Amino acid sequence: MATAQTAATKVSKTKTPVAKTKVAVPKASPKDRSRRSPAQLLADLKAERDSVADKMGDRLIKLDARIIRVEQRYDTQLRLAELTTGVSMDDLQQQLDDAKRQQKLLRMALKTKR
Repeated sequence: MATAQTAATKVSKTKTPVAKTKVAVPKASPKDRSRRSPAQLLADLKAERDSVADKMGDRLIKLDARIIRVEQRYDTQLRLAELTTGVSMDDLQQQLDDAKRQQKLLRMALKTKR
């Protein structure tokens, strides 16, 4: 009878679930996290879109919508990043002067049309 009891206790010991303990990892505070630049965020989203393109059609539509929202949200910063990347200060000044001349011509054209 002693062997029957030990066999029963062995079975009951193996059947009971063992509780797993999770180690609490504190979240990084917002100031500790490094934020990606809008250009990097957009590039990452487009890369993710390309990788998902073959796998999922529905997710692709959602990702396209998200890309459009990010482009609209960070439009000024993205344009500024494009303008300042690899362009000298003299080139930027020349572009500004050209834009001012074009603006002056457009104003004159509006006055003549009135």
